[in-house]
Amino acid sequence: MIDQTLSDRALLVIDMVDSIEENAKKLIPLIQGEMQYFRERHRPVLYTSIGQSKILQELSPRPSEAVFNRPSHSAFFQTPLESILRELHVRKITLVGLYTHTSILLTVADALARNYEVIVPETCVYAPYQHDHQYALHLIKNHWAKPL
Repeated sequence: MIDQTLSDRALLVIDMVDSIEENAKKLIPLIQGEMQYFRERHRPVLYTSIGQSKILQELSPRPSEAVFNRPSHSAFFQTPLESILRELHVRKITLVGLYTHTSILLTVADALARNYEVIVPETCVYAPYQHDHQYALHLIKNHWAKPL
């Protein structure tokens, strides 16, 4: 069950699962900070991953928070995300997690195509190669959404 909220903002945690590489674990305290910020304001926190991976224990969802799997990189493709956001009256999505150049980038594109405002905190996303990470952030920042 998803808590109803008066906020039009939601946090979407992407692919922060128990199988992530060691370098990506540096995101954990930063994402915890985002989660705390959203939870203190009674804003929704949602989780998604490809496959049946388990969310990292340090970022465990609360019982009222939606967790769903997806078949492709975009969190919108063949998932309940859009209906959840509509149910919660969300218009602004903050995306955090993995990977900047794939799942984050494609989810941003799909969110913008659906007229959502998107925020991508640069310190809360990661790609294994710095070039991929920076290029994806460049696209998001200069052509699409508004990173913090």
